[in-house]
Amino acid sequence: MWMLYVRRLVDRRCSCYETQSAGRGMWHDDCLGLGYEIQLELFAGRRVARPTEERDIAVFGQISQTHPIIFMPYYMEPSENDLVIEVSQWSGARPVSLFRVYTVMIALPMVQSEVSFYACGCNPYDVDKWRILEAIKGREVQIRLDLGQKRTIRLDDYTEIPPFARDLRQLRNP
Repeated sequence: MWMLYVRRLVDRRCSCYETQSAGRGMWHDDCLGLGYEIQLELFAGRRVARPTEERDIAVFGQISQTHPIIFMPYYMEPSENDLVIEVSQWSGARPVSLFRVYTVMIALPMVQSEVSFYACGCNPYDVDKWRILEAIKGREVQIRLDLGQKRTIRLDDYTEIPPFARDLRQLRNP
């Protein structure tokens, strides 16, 4: 499944940056309320929901919150407090509908056999999905299939996902 990764550029503060709240302030379209300039990246990822997920300590009689785990390629190099946007529907290269938005709590590099990847424990990010859709419309997004391969496209109806990325999507979602 194609997901969007919102990378915070922590060396560049947004104009809405608040020192008292460690960056996060009120909603701002330029930074999605994160307080830093951002960079969007498209990647093929996978969210896992199963009984073995990390769970908060639960009080008897109350439902505990589960923390989904998102697997992403090793070259993404995720960081804490960045966002992962799970897109449920696309029109060309523009997200039409969002499933969920998560904030990365922890990113662990993993190796299984000869495959390297990251496993990210995430928390739901409490924000209006429509507001995010409007804020990212027409922005540039990077597609990286490996450390050496990068391409920048625009999130709109008229841009097609590049052929190499489309082929990868067909491999991931037959």
